[in-house]
Amino acid sequence: MSRERVLPVRLLALAILPGLILLLSTSGAWAVDNIELHFAVKPELAPTHLCVLTFAEPNLQDVSNLFQRVENRPYISLDPKQNYTINWTKSDLSALLPDERTLTRDNRREVISVSPPSDATDADNRCDQHRMGEPADCVPAFTAPSVESRGPKMVCTANGSITVEANRSRIAVVQLISGQRELAYLELAGNIARLIIGGRGRLNRHEPVAAMVSGGFYKPGIEKQRIADKIHLPLTPRCVRRALQLPIPGRSPSHHMTEESTMTLDVAFMGDAYCKKKLQIAQIDDLEYLIPTRAEGGRSRLTAALKHGDHIMADYVASWTTASPPAEIFLKPTKVGFTWIAPASYPCRAIACPNISVPRLGLVCNRPGPTEEGRCRYTCEAPNSDSRGFDFPAEVVFELPSLNDAWTEVLTHPDQELTGYASPATRHTIVHLAFCSWRCAADNADDWSECKSSCEDDNKKRQTQICDPKAAELGGLSSAIESRQADKVKKYSIGRQGDQIYFISIWDKHGNAYRLRPSQFEQNIVIQDAREGDTIPYCIKGDRRYFCGGAVIKKGQLTIPDPSKKARMFSVMPYAGAGIYHPWLTGDDGPARTGFLGQIGLGFHWHLRIGKCLRSAWYIPAALEVEPSFLLARQSYRPLDNPVGAAETENEREWYDRLGGSVFLYLYVTHNTHLGISPALGGGVGFPLMTKNSHYVGNVRGYWIPLALTIRYRVAQNLMIELASKWLAAERFYKYTAGDSHFAQTPERDYSTLHSLTMSVGLRWWIH
Repeated sequence: MSRERVLPVRLLALAILPGLILLLSTSGAWAVDNIELHFAVKPELAPTHLCVLTFAEPNLQDVSNLFQRVENRPYISLDPKQNYTINWTKSDLSALLPDERTLTRDNRREVISVSPPSDATDADNRCDQHRMGEPADCVPAFTAPSVESRGPKMVCTANGSITVEANRSRIAVVQLISGQRELAYLELAGNIARLIIGGRGRLNRHEPVAAMVSGGFYKPGIEKQRIADKIHLPLTPRCVRRALQLPIPGRSPSHHMTEESTMTLDVAFMGDAYCKKKLQIAQIDDLEYLIPTRAEGGRSRLTAALKHGDHIMADYVASWTTASPPAEIFLKPTKVGFTWIAPASYPCRAIACPNISVPRLGLVCNRPGPTEEGRCRYTCEAPNSDSRGFDFPAEVVFELPSLNDAWTEVLTHPDQELTGYASPATRHTIVHLAFCSWRCAADNADDWSECKSSCEDDNKKRQTQICDPKAAELGGLSSAIESRQADKVKKYSIGRQGDQIYFISIWDKHGNAYRLRPSQFEQNIVIQDAREGDTIPYCIKGDRRYFCGGAVIKKGQLTIPDPSKKARMFSVMPYAGAGIYHPWLTGDDGPARTGFLGQIGLGFHWHLRIGKCLRSAWYIPAALEVEPSFLLARQSYRPLDNPVGAAETENEREWYDRLGGSVFLYLYVTHNTHLGISPALGGGVGFPLMTKNSHYVGNVRGYWIPLALTIRYRVAQNLMIELASKWLAAERFYKYTAGDSHFAQTPERDYSTLHSLTMSVGLRWWIH
């Protein structure tokens, strides 16, 4: 029967029923009494259902608005002194079969069930029992009274003035104290319940009748007596429904969570947990929970934890001192989780996360380990467990102490993804001197592959130390690496003879120069406006000569490759000097005079060491040099009027040129001292400066150089002092007799063998 058809019938029954009961009472067979229960409660908190407990067997005359058992009995019997929970549910299952403590209504679509409380008190089981979940204080419950070891009967009705929404029922359980009088009628409308009680025989209207709230959705109250035909019962809800307002995660397209992502919200009141509710981002805007009411003066505390998988998104708290919570509860975070995504320019990506702090709020933050993708998941919480929360936004200071880098990000909501990094204007860049092959030579490595593997392993450990010095110390790496690196740095920076690196110059995009010395393999400097992927020009200065190059910033590091890759194989080295020239003739062909000489040369220097990691015993830094030279000196000869034996007569001299060349092998004795030797690897030709003098000293004649020695000492970056000595041998020279004319050619000439020793001092420039 529809609700529209039932209403006129019920109105008709209500009109006839009092008259019928009055008729019975006047005849002496049945006496009745009308009572109204007035509930003192706000209209929005009025009970949706009323269950009356009575010890007399109900004798109900109208059951159309009551809940009934399957066999149409409109009440259930309860055990004395038993604790019960009471719930109202609505189901469209017409085949629902209630148990013995269940009352149904409207074709069993509404069910009131009474059951002993479950032993399970954890939040997950509470979720199974109640869809929303609720703290223990909010579970509708009551204790059945007892009279002479008998339990009461319970009759329930619905509020005809309220439409009940799912999970929003408010059941009031009231005990009726009326002696042996039976409950004949029960109806609830708004805040007023109408009861008719009666019994056979004359009814004493002055006999006490009382009622008291036993529980249900409301807190148990004290007994209230009837005044006239009314009993006023104050109703205090155990709990009130409140909306929770909390800062929610961001919804930017770059966020790792989508609208469909599922989170878990775990709410607790004074430590008593609700059910763990699974929800999506959009549902956070519409959260309602039952919040217990408490006595005035105490502080109520509500906490909530929001998670996504294993990630803590935020912990929240709200507190108040009033008996009833505020109309809207604004929760503030006490712990917040967020992610920092390392940019490609971050040098410690996948190695270490920066330190963070929140100075304004004084939060305590962890330092997590990064993922392979460079994601750092942080959590920060208030140091005081009784904190009342903090407000957004919050400034987060990031620091990487080993690089002296610091930057600030603004946190506006939980689970935010931050991507900022230090400004290029102040950002430090790790300059890595990857001189692996040279280090191998310095360490006496016998095998290149073993050397390379050891070098790469050291580089990884060194980078770990740079990114996370504390972790390196805890792992026992710091002191070991320092001692090993110090030894290598000493060997390398002092270097093998001829291999020393003095400094490395790099330039930023504004033309500012930075000079690095190889005292450390990694150095942290600020390269103005340097960004990931920028090519930074550099030049290496050292014993050898190097081509300038460019290195690309990758992952916040600028790696200067092995210098040998930029080393010049050839150098041009001009020379100018002066010295002594001492000739002598073989046999008794006469004396020769010592004189001064001038010499210029141009050396073409070829470095033998190209950068391979050779065995230490085999390795001597050296170079080959081919040097053409020009030597000018005065050559003596015997004139016509000075016959052989006239020693007191001076020989005459003419300017004589020698154009030759030598091949030297240079050994780098020290960084600044080079020793060169040319064993029988040189020669040249000699001729007079003036053509007319060829009659006296001969024309073009060849010679060879059995031995040449050179010692060079570096006095400046591109300047060396050079001491050179050469033996010029087997040079044919005219031998004059008394018959020779001083001005006329003689067809027959004899020759002497001339040997010369030169010693010169000069300056050599290293151009390339």
